[in-house]
Amino acid sequence: MVVAAGSHGGNNNTIALSIRYILLALTTSAILFPQLYQPALDTLWLNLRTSTVYKWSTFETLWTVSCYAAIEAPITAIFVRRPEWRLTQHPGREKPKGMRRPSRRGVEALMYVAPLLLLDLTMIKKFADVPLEEMLRSGNYDFSGSSGNSTGHKATFLVPSLHNFSLASPLQLQRALPTTPPTSRRLALELIISLLIYDTLFFAFHLSMHYTPLLRTWHIPHHSHAEMHPQITNQLHIFERLGLVLLANFSLNIIGSHVLTRTLFVPMFVWLLVEIHSGMEVPWGYERVLPGGWGGGARKHAVHHANGGGGFEPFFNWWDGVWEGWGKVAGEMGGVSVRDVPADKFIEAYAAFLKRQGKLPIPGWSDTVKLSHAKELPPQSIDWFYIRSASIARHIYMRKTVGVGRMRKVHGGTKNRGSRPSHHVDASGAVDRKAMQALEKIGVLEQDEDKGGRRITQAGQRDLDRIAQTTMEAEDEEEDDDE
Repeated sequence: MVVAAGSHGGNNNTIALSIRYILLALTTSAILFPQLYQPALDTLWLNLRTSTVYKWSTFETLWTVSCYAAIEAPITAIFVRRPEWRLTQHPGREKPKGMRRPSRRGVEALMYVAPLLLLDLTMIKKFADVPLEEMLRSGNYDFSGSSGNSTGHKATFLVPSLHNFSLASPLQLQRALPTTPPTSRRLALELIISLLIYDTLFFAFHLSMHYTPLLRTWHIPHHSHAEMHPQITNQLHIFERLGLVLLANFSLNIIGSHVLTRTLFVPMFVWLLVEIHSGMEVPWGYERVLPGGWGGGARKHAVHHANGGGGFEPFFNWWDGVWEGWGKVAGEMGGVSVRDVPADKFIEAYAAFLKRQGKLPIPGWSDTVKLSHAKELPPQSIDWFYIRSASIARHIYMRKTVGVGRMRKVHGGTKNRGSRPSHHVDASGAVDRKAMQALEKIGVLEQDEDKGGRRITQAGQRDLDRIAQTTMEAEDEEEDDDE
C-alpha cells in the first residue's frame, strides 16, 4: 500500500486559482450589480414556473437524484482512470473492493428515493413568497366562495400540512410556486448563508452520531469500507440519509430562500458531498479554490473515515477547530490521560482497538520481517504490528515530537555476540517508519514541519485518551469484582 503524497504541481494550482477568481467575480458582481443578471433571471423563472415538470411535487427529489447520478458517475470514472490522484494507492488494483457497477445499484437508488417520494406525495410544499391559500390549493383544499378557510394551517414550514386526500386527489402532485423571480443578490447570499447553516447543523448531527450509542449504529454503514471512493457518498443508513436531506431543507427554509435558490443549491451541495468522499485530491478541489485553511477537502474527510475522530464538519474547518481547541483545554483541565495508565495495559488495549477498528494498513512483509539484525526470528505474535504501532503512538504522545531515529533506539535491543561482550543494536528503521506512516494515514500522527519527526494530532490525542479512560474503567471494575 502506498499513501499518495497529495501534490499536483503548479499547473493544477493554476486551475484552482482560476476557478477561485471566476467564482469571486461572479459572486461579487451578483451581489453588487444585480441589475446585470435580472433580465436573464426573469426569463429563466418565467420558463420554470410555467413548466409542468418544475411544478411537480416530486421535482426536487428527482432533481437531486439526477444531479447525484450526473456528478458521481464522472467522478467515479476519474477515480478509476487516474489512480495517481487517489489518497491511498494500491498498485495493481484498478478499483477498491465494494465499488459496484451502476446496473447493480438499483436497490440503493430505491432506498434513497422511496422515503423522500413518500414525503413529496403526502406533504404540502411550503415555500417563501407563496401565499398560504395557494399552498393549500395545491394540497386539494377548497377556497372557493365562503367555505374556504386556513384554520389549523400556517405558511411556515415548521408547521407541516398534510395533503387533503380524496378520491379525486389521492396524492400531493403539485407545488405552488412564487410569481416573482429572485434577484441575483438574493440568490448569492442565500446560497452562501444556507451552506454555512448546513455546515454548522451537520457538524452537530455528525458529532452526535459518533458519541450517541443509538445514532452510532446508524452511522456505522457509512464507515464500513476498506478504501474511500465516490460511491461511499451514498453508503448511508436510511435514517442518516433522511437526516442529511432534512437538515439541508431546514438550512434553506429557515432563511426563507427562494425556490430557485433551492434548485441551484442541490448541484452545489451534491458536488461537495461527492468530492469529499471521492478518495482523491483533484486539481480543482474546493479546498484549493477557497483561501487556505477554509475548506476541509477529501484528505481531511478520508482521515476522519480512517480513525473516526476529528473532521466532523463536512465542508469547512471552523467548527472542527473550535471542537479540537475545546478538547485540548478540557484535557489540560483534568480527566484520565495516557499518563495515568500503565504502559503495558495501555499498549495492549490500544493495539486491540487498532486491530478491531481494521483501518491500520498492514505491510505485506509483516509475517516474514525481522525487527532488528539482533533478532534471529521474525515476531512470533500475529498482532505484532498493532502492538508496535500502539507503542509508537504512546511514545510520541508522551514526548510530543519523535523521529524514526529515536524510535529505532527505543525498540532496539542487545545483540548476542557469543564470547564477546554484548552491545546495543538499533531496531529496523523501515519497520518503525512504516508504523508511523500507517498511524499518520489514519490521522493519529502528523509530520512536524518545524522540528522534524512526527507528533500526535488532536484527533489522535482524543482517541488515545479515550482508550486510556476505558482501560482505567476496566481496571477499576476488575478491582471491585475482586473485593
